[in-house]
Amino acid sequence: MNPLVRRLASLIVVVGSLNSGAQLSAQQRGDERVVIEMRGVPEGKHEPTVLIFKSGDYAKFQIPTPGAPFRPEILTAAQGAEHLGGMFGVLPAGTQVAYHYHVNRESIIVAISGEATEVIEGKELAFKTGDIYYIPPGKKHTTINRTNADFRYLEFFTYPPMGSDFVEVK
Repeated sequence: MNPLVRRLASLIVVVGSLNSGAQLSAQQRGDERVVIEMRGVPEGKHEPTVLIFKSGDYAKFQIPTPGAPFRPEILTAAQGAEHLGGMFGVLPAGTQVAYHYHVNRESIIVAISGEATEVIEGKELAFKTGDIYYIPPGKKHTTINRTNADFRYLEFFTYPPMGSDFVEVK
């Protein structure tokens, strides 16, 4: 297994599963996309598994592409999540997410290190470590890192997967 994928999978703690043989594994697909999956659990025949995402570990995680955005999915249907997705994001200094909105998606974004500016419907708001933003459907938003350090965050959202329901505003 790729060392990057192994390190990302190690950040998630499996608390419980109906099948005691369940294991987390991960695969790297493409340059940035990392998919973390449950193994050893028959599809559709398992009790939901409790997962713990330790923000302090993500805050210290060394990404493979310093200076470039990094956004692997950390919660997917492959882990048994039916209505929720999750990602770990690193927004390097001087970069930003495209201005966009989601038709149906609701998002919770947790700042875990650094600071950025969240722009919601044209209004700029400080986004600092420990802040948690809720973004409802239809609200145009972007995250801008105007600092000299990485901004790291965890995002959990409805209507997965990550790339669905994304409408860029030009």
